[in-house]
Amino acid sequence: MFPRTRPARPRSRFSTARRGAALVEYAILIGLIGVVALASVGDLGRRVANLFGEVSTEIALGETGPLEIFSSDLPRGDIDQPYGYDFRQNLAGSAEDVTWSLTGGALPDGLALGSDGIITGAPTTSETQTFEVTAERAGQTASQSFSIKVGPARFKAVQVAMGGGHGCGITPEGALYCWGANGHGAVGQGHDDYHYTRPVPVIGMDSGVTDVTAGWNHSCAIKDTAVWCWGNDSDGQVGDGDAATTEGQPVQVIASGATDVEAASHSTCAIVGPQVYCWGRDYNGTLGNGGSDVDMTSPTPIASGPVGIKRLAGGTFGFCALDEDSAAWCWGSGGSGANGDDDRYANRSPGRVSPLPGETAMVGNGLVRGAAHSCMLTDQGPSCWGYNSDGQLGDGTTSHQDAPVLAVNFGNPTQMAASYSTTCFIGTSGGAQCVGDDGRQELGNGSSDSYRSLVASDVVGIRGTPVGIVAGRNNFCTLMQDQSVMCWGDGSNYALANGAGSYLFYSAGYVLAPVN
Repeated sequence: MFPRTRPARPRSRFSTARRGAALVEYAILIGLIGVVALASVGDLGRRVANLFGEVSTEIALGETGPLEIFSSDLPRGDIDQPYGYDFRQNLAGSAEDVTWSLTGGALPDGLALGSDGIITGAPTTSETQTFEVTAERAGQTASQSFSIKVGPARFKAVQVAMGGGHGCGITPEGALYCWGANGHGAVGQGHDDYHYTRPVPVIGMDSGVTDVTAGWNHSCAIKDTAVWCWGNDSDGQVGDGDAATTEGQPVQVIASGATDVEAASHSTCAIVGPQVYCWGRDYNGTLGNGGSDVDMTSPTPIASGPVGIKRLAGGTFGFCALDEDSAAWCWGSGGSGANGDDDRYANRSPGRVSPLPGETAMVGNGLVRGAAHSCMLTDQGPSCWGYNSDGQLGDGTTSHQDAPVLAVNFGNPTQMAASYSTTCFIGTSGGAQCVGDDGRQELGNGSSDSYRSLVASDVVGIRGTPVGIVAGRNNFCTLMQDQSVMCWGDGSNYALANGAGSYLFYSAGYVLAPVN
């Protein structure tokens, strides 16, 4: 602060004695002013200046102010799950010596409000309750209304896979749960007697699970770098050395070293070190070993070609992969251009996908494969190839493409997924969108008309931010930022585990948590 200056004052003509008496009176006056000032400050605090106005001091004595409760949206409650909320964070000023009470409406069953302003308990029923809370301190009161919505608990996952009529998810703790159609034991419960409406823990998969995949009626997972499979084994897709009708619980297929596992409809492939191994049905070269449609009941290396495969994508009758340079390769059925190599013949060993115009190789990431079409993200944008009768390639046409074309209707997606004849993706602005067939409500656009769409439409019902997307045979699921899972499309045999039955769903709904 710059020093203040004052004009010179004239000299006093008082005598020395009178001047001394005046100074005493002046000092007494200053003292009285100080006492009065401090007494008037109380606990509110005041700015007190000295007589000459040169120095000011802020006296902070614990300001509390009037009571005021701010309104806010309260967290959703899950049935039979602990709930907590502290209303003190909604209070303006200090929360010291404040007593809280419920003065209107009612809390959801199972919850209680303490005098300290904290809601505790576990809600017991699905309901929405609106209520009023009141804060009181030294005769002062303030009230505010709030609402809490309670519903079924939601399944939490870090990875999800969808199959022909069932789904599986890895929990944040590394345990594996599956749900839906279990007619061939794909849910991993040791039998094939009935379907499961909610996720159930897979036998022996209670920790250490890092990857999961689902075929039409079988499942596989990586646990502690070992590959385990279960479910329908009629074509050897479980990979345990025989072709039994059903394996109701996981059996070990590869002992160690696996980093990725992917399923086609009746086949499976895994990356183990520098090699890719496949097993199961070899329809039109699905196993990629150069053979002549001979099913394999145990892991068999694919034929030479790509070096350092780091990512697999399984479709209905074939696979695609990214090599160490992120170049795309495909093998299996090539009908309608599914392998993207400028023809429609089957590849019985891996073949390079043709590049986009102006490129020397089809390089990118986010590779996915559906029934007879594939897509990936490239520097030029999203690109797709193969079957296109329903516009699933996103190029605005219904013409099949033997080589990659830019999916101009996708915008700039961050992730994609391909089902039988539909493609869905996550856009840069959040949410999910889909194009293609809607015969089983795969578009999730809120309409039951079941018309195909060549233009991307928003999935209805998505709440929050999706961070991942996967496809089943005729359905899709998004993994949300809060680790919940939302699904739409074909819910036959409870494939979507949403508690609403075995139907088609044209908007997204949550996968519900396991029943305790």
